[in-house]
Amino acid sequence: MTDIWSLGVLLYEICALRPPFNGQNLHMLAMQIVSGHYSPIPDCFSSDVKNLIKIMLMVDDKRRPTINEIIRIPIIA
Repeated sequence: MTDIWSLGVLLYEICALRPPFNGQNLHMLAMQIVSGHYSPIPDCFSSDVKNLIKIMLMVDDKRRPTINEIIRIPIIA
């Protein structure tokens, strides 16, 4: 499931032109990742894209979708 999380990070970076998680040092970066908090992507993107990023970046890997679930999401399919 880390691959899905990584794809979520990549999709976020493509949309926002910056990484979702940023820290002044490795510890702060890790804390931000574990908390799952990130700034929203720009408003020019649809709520569908925002929701896709949200579910892909879920901290609990059991709640993240599988790739098979992702390809059935209407904006992807």
